[in-house]
Amino acid sequence: MRTLRYRGAAAAITVACLGLLAPTAPAAADPGTMSEDAAVTAVAAANRPLFQLPFACGDKWRLGTYPGHDDYDIDMFPVVGEALNRPILASYGGKVVNKGYTNGGGNGVRIDHGNGWHTLYLHMVAPASVNEGDSVSRGQQIGKVGNTGSSSAAHLHYEQLLNGSKTESYFNGSPSGITDDGTSTSRVVESRNCATVAPRDPVGVYGVLDTGELYYAVVDPTTHKRVHTVTSTDKIGFLPKAIVALNHNTLLATSPAGGLYRIDVITNKASLQFNRTAEALETGWTHELLAFDGAYLYGVANGHLMRYVVSRPKPTDVSIGQRTVFGRGYTLSTLTAIAPKRLLAVSNDGSLLSYYVPKTGDPSRYELKPGRWSSVNQLISGGQGYYLGRADNGGLRPYIDADPYDGNGDDLTYGPWVDERGWTQHLITAVPTYND
Repeated sequence: MRTLRYRGAAAAITVACLGLLAPTAPAAADPGTMSEDAAVTAVAAANRPLFQLPFACGDKWRLGTYPGHDDYDIDMFPVVGEALNRPILASYGGKVVNKGYTNGGGNGVRIDHGNGWHTLYLHMVAPASVNEGDSVSRGQQIGKVGNTGSSSAAHLHYEQLLNGSKTESYFNGSPSGITDDGTSTSRVVESRNCATVAPRDPVGVYGVLDTGELYYAVVDPTTHKRVHTVTSTDKIGFLPKAIVALNHNTLLATSPAGGLYRIDVITNKASLQFNRTAEALETGWTHELLAFDGAYLYGVANGHLMRYVVSRPKPTDVSIGQRTVFGRGYTLSTLTAIAPKRLLAVSNDGSLLSYYVPKTGDPSRYELKPGRWSSVNQLISGGQGYYLGRADNGGLRPYIDADPYDGNGDDLTYGPWVDERGWTQHLITAVPTYND
């Protein structure tokens, strides 16, 4: 057993190896490796449950680690108030498979969520309020924050595991960023572990009119209504072949001649004003489609899927690089990113597809709806399983995916039209709020 020490502003926390409750194993391998075990792990990773922060809806908690901690272990402290006796909620529904006490972890509980996924909760003030064999639902209280075991300040030690191996924790579809005990910085996250469906952020939609002006609208995912619309008086100067939003005020667009340009939005409130780079950042960009997942830029050209690392919010020519080219067969009519490393597309034959693109190896492909989406000529994502599809008749309709990570379209439903007509822009793209 080894002793680890956390040094924070308030206290030093000592944590020991966690024995039965917290097996230590190497992180799950990326898909694309040759072994059968790795391939099975890859499929399970693509089916990650929509885990939520294990605390009350709206509460903000600081997630952190420290040198000597295992890379993916997270210590959680409330931003406001005391940690001691705060309710701990299940991150996702499942079955309790372990409840007990260890010298290092104190009172703890482990939940099996299926498909190889487990979550672990340690240092509870008292034994968990659920028992082995119990079924629990997301948001159900399973215990209270404590200071038991090798710990000198009340906090929750939390892990997500896949097939027995610790992995980076995700909350509400977004990565925690805790991946390395020596370099990962602390981060504040707001819980969306709510009684109803987790609230979604408004969806910002940029577009280019056929006459060259820039367009911006906001769609409320609760009411499915367009609540803001503004159009620029200036023109971009060309009709883009592809366009993608990197954030709320930065777009990339490719010209018919293959130039990659950056568009900086000055304001999109009462008016829409922007600047466009006078010269192309790069040339040779013949991509028909572009998508951005918060870190990687994806493009499709001549049936090839390509990926680039984007290292700055407002990239220059040296900020987009490390190109990876995947094989042929990406004959797609529209492409969007729905979460980090996850893409959604409509194929030329009208099938709705999703892809999981690992850091190394080839993408995994899932057919959500075969041959039924040919009338959707643009598909964009507002994050959290909320998509907007533009039909050939100019209507814009929302689609809601209850679990956007399961590679299955059976839980995909549609909502009322945002607008039944009028979405006749040359191209549209959504601001990637899923990684805010």
